[in-house]
Amino acid sequence: MKAISKKCPRCGRTFSCFQQTGKPCWCEKYLISPEVLVRIREKYHDCLCPDCLPEYAENVDDFSRKDLIGT
Repeated sequence: MKAISKKCPRCGRTFSCFQQTGKPCWCEKYLISPEVLVRIREKYHDCLCPDCLPEYAENVDDFSRKDLIGT
C-alpha cells in the first residue's frame, strides 16, 4: 500500500502519511503525552505534518504547546 497524501489541518502543508502502509510512519518517532494527544485530537480533525507535530512532542528540545494550553 502506498503512503497517503494528507493536508495538515494546522498549517495547510501537504505531507505523506505511512500509517496504513505496514511500514513505520515518520510520526512514530515523536513522544506525545496522552493529555496532549487528546487536546490535539479535539482541536484538529486529522494528523499534523512533520513541521507541526514536533511542537507537541516531549522528546524535542525546542518545542511550544502555546496554541493548546488554555484552550
